[in-house]
Amino acid sequence: MNADQVRAIVNAKYPNAMKSPLAQMFAQTIVNDEADQATDFASLQARASAAQIRSDAVAHAESCLNACGGWEIESLGFNIECNFDGLDAEECDDIAEAVMRKHGLL
Repeated sequence: MNADQVRAIVNAKYPNAMKSPLAQMFAQTIVNDEADQATDFASLQARASAAQIRSDAVAHAESCLNACGGWEIESLGFNIECNFDGLDAEECDDIAEAVMRKHGLL
């Protein structure tokens, strides 16, 4: 049950209860808490999405290395950047360097 549903039940059962300043303050606090929870959830989803994008980029980089040789950090980083819009050039180069180190190429 959310704050609006609780408020509707209380208003129906006790019409004057929600008219006091104290009741209004509590109602606003509940609304603010729900907004904070929604923001926290959205932030958590964004972090999870970013982690998934990074994981996919690592897998892509490993596939590139397995497919052919001759990669440099900058070229592999650029390849990653072209395939993953959610990552900037520096992040892509970091991923490329880490994957190349893992494969013993640096």
